[in-house]
Amino acid sequence: MGVNDEKRRGEGLASELVEDFWSPDMRIGDAEREEAVEVLGRHLADGRLDITEYGDRCARASTARVRGDIVAVFADLPQPRPKFLTPRPPPPPPAPAPPPHAPARARRHPLDRALMTVVWLVAAVLAVVTRNLLILALPLVLTMILRWR
Repeated sequence: MGVNDEKRRGEGLASELVEDFWSPDMRIGDAEREEAVEVLGRHLADGRLDITEYGDRCARASTARVRGDIVAVFADLPQPRPKFLTPRPPPPPPAPAPPPHAPARARRHPLDRALMTVVWLVAAVLAVVTRNLLILALPLVLTMILRWR
């Protein structure tokens, strides 16, 4: 393990780990080698490879140690390719930031506005009927109290 590998682990940067995961120098295992041989068999069945070339490529795939070795085996072949060679789609963009909290006025309960409308209408009718404008002080005080909440 090199100094750079230790440094990267120490930093713990996810973006570097993702890049390393898909690098041609990433080691592969038996499952990836077997998948490559299976896909080469499909190319043989489709007539893209003759039996000699198929045997040569299978031998190279069976002894491959890193991803780049398998890439070289499939360099001149069209799809299908082993699934592990297909690059992953880019990660989704980060979620947008939540909107800032609405001011207190916007967070009021919807019934507050309806209630105040009714109070003002009742007070206006009472003020006209009783000819007493002091009645309008009640909804005025209630409005001020609700705004300060």
